[in-house]
Amino acid sequence: VDPDTAVTATQHVGAEPAVDHSAPIEQALPVSPLSADPPGLSLAQDGYALSAVRAPVAPNDRATLSFTIAGPSGTPLLDYATVHDKQLHLIAVRFDGQHFAHVHPALDQATGVWSMPWMWKAAGTYRVFADFQPAQAGSAKLTLTRTVDVAGELAPSPPLTTRTSDEIAGYTVDLDGALTAGVSKQLTAKVTRDGEPIAEMNPEKRTYRASGQVMTEAAIDAGLMRDLYVALGEPLGGDAWAVRIYHKPMIRWIWLGALIMALGGALALTDARYRKKMTRSKADADGEVVYE
Repeated sequence: VDPDTAVTATQHVGAEPAVDHSAPIEQALPVSPLSADPPGLSLAQDGYALSAVRAPVAPNDRATLSFTIAGPSGTPLLDYATVHDKQLHLIAVRFDGQHFAHVHPALDQATGVWSMPWMWKAAGTYRVFADFQPAQAGSAKLTLTRTVDVAGELAPSPPLTTRTSDEIAGYTVDLDGALTAGVSKQLTAKVTRDGEPIAEMNPEKRTYRASGQVMTEAAIDAGLMRDLYVALGEPLGGDAWAVRIYHKPMIRWIWLGALIMALGGALALTDARYRKKMTRSKADADGEVVYE
């Protein structure tokens, strides 16, 4: 969801990287069939391997990003399960966290090549993650990754300050709770407006150890005129975590629009022009029933 209004707060916290949906990827290292890296930080896992990623080599060059994922047989994988409405999620983030992209390339079923238009916006070293699940029965969700260098003058962003309070659309959000990676902890976001309490929200990030899958559960405070979302991001080092806060005005009115369309359809059905009274009059010589 692209925020209409969004700020980034942090829990003992640094800010989450700004979203940049047009940052490409290039360069590759030899794929090793076995890796001691933790899940999500290796080129290959369970017989699947991420190929070289072809894309522009410098910022502001437009080209096509492309890559393949090889299966255990060594040939490109063609069958993927749908996870979160997509067959593959591609994520790229620069080393300093300031350029981030989460995109969904298209698959060529004939060749197994994933591709999409692409352009870097800044030079630097990027980590590229391909998140997918093979369609084969019993296959687990996998994340394969490569480190990519983009040529050009590097201008790292200044370090972000950590804070446990932020404001958005007149609301003040205070974060309470110490978070530790790998340990079950609770984060509470206390929302106030003009000093009056509005809500207490508990965003979650769950790790399923059997599959290694990480799921993020945003906390939502719903209202007629607006919704507030608080989503827990990733650890940023030390005690810092990224937390994103979204203000979505009148989002619930989308459902009202659907209701209005349904009522309009029902009203149209009551129009006499769409109904014709049919009465049985007689049967002709061949036994066919005639209506008029």
